[in-house]
Amino acid sequence: MEEKFFTAEEVAERLRLNKVTVHRWIRNGKLPAVNLGGTSGYRIRGSDVEALLWTEYGGLRGHFHRAARALYEAANAAKDYADTFDDYQMGRRSVQLQDEANRVFQDAEHFLDLQGFYRSAGPPKTLRELQPYMAMRYDSGNQDFQIVAILVRDASTGVMSSSVAATRQWLAKAEASNPPDTEHGRLIRIAGPLLLEHEQV
Repeated sequence: MEEKFFTAEEVAERLRLNKVTVHRWIRNGKLPAVNLGGTSGYRIRGSDVEALLWTEYGGLRGHFHRAARALYEAANAAKDYADTFDDYQMGRRSVQLQDEANRVFQDAEHFLDLQGFYRSAGPPKTLRELQPYMAMRYDSGNQDFQIVAILVRDASTGVMSSSVAATRQWLAKAEASNPPDTEHGRLIRIAGPLLLEHEQV
């Protein structure tokens, strides 16, 4: 079947969203897009839009993810209340809610591989397969992880955003600040060989 491509404005119109939201998804790496430059703007594959929607809102992971977000919001509200009224009990409750939100968020990640209709099961083997994983963890990663996620996003769309030497430096820094037994650390160690292979082509 022939792949369909859309502009950011067309994606926004079809999803009944503000185009600023679509551009934010592109900037933070959640939605892969090719920048054609000038007045042409971005082109986005229809399958990537479907993948983003399913990742964010579909299936069990989507339900768990939304529940985690609600708990994070409740934790923040409880903390604001505790700070405003110097309420020790509410402060403790906000910490409990934050911990519960973290647990639910981790549960959501376990359902990621069940959504294999648009991604192969097992570890990603290409930059294009890896990019959605990096994008989903972008906001929760440290600055070193975020830089590697941006490198993966750019490389997955064919953009050379860094030299081989610079890529090696960023990867070394990210590996040092993200241990291999963490999700962010595992993703960085998958990204390393794929990025270096891409940069040398």
